[in-house]
This record gives sequence, C-alpha cells and structure tokens, in this order.
Amino acid sequence: MTEIGVELDCLEGVKVVDFTQFEAGPSCTESLAWLGAEVVKIENPTTGDPGRRLRPGQPDNDPGISISSTPTRSR
Repeated sequence: MTEIGVELDCLEGVKVVDFTQFEAGPSCTESLAWLGAEVVKIENPTTGDPGRRLRPGQPDNDPGISISSTPTRSR
C-alpha cells in the first residue's frame, strides 16, 4: 500500500513572531507552521508560556511538552 500525502507549504518563506500565550494563540501559530511558515515563539525567559505550567510558580517541566513535536523552532 502506498502512502498518499499532500505537502502543504503555501506559507513557505513567511516568518511569524509569536508573542501569544495559553492555548488559542500557540495553536494558531502551530497551524501556520504546518503550512510552511517559520514561527519563532517569544516567551518569558524565566517562566515560559504560562499555558504549559501546571503548578503556578514552578518551572515549565511538563514531560508531555516537546519542542521537537512541532515544526516550530526554539531559541
């Protein structure tokens, strides 16, 4: 059985700077990355995106979050 897929790169060459927090904004910019955009997510350097934090005041150490799971880049 052959695998048929469509490569969606309609936003290739577009750069997006993501300053969003919590679920809605990052989900939208993740979709833009799936369409080929280069997304750079800007977060607070000490606490990260508060939407990932399960315990207020603690570092973002949720093992379910992986930078490599999406086509976005981390700097």
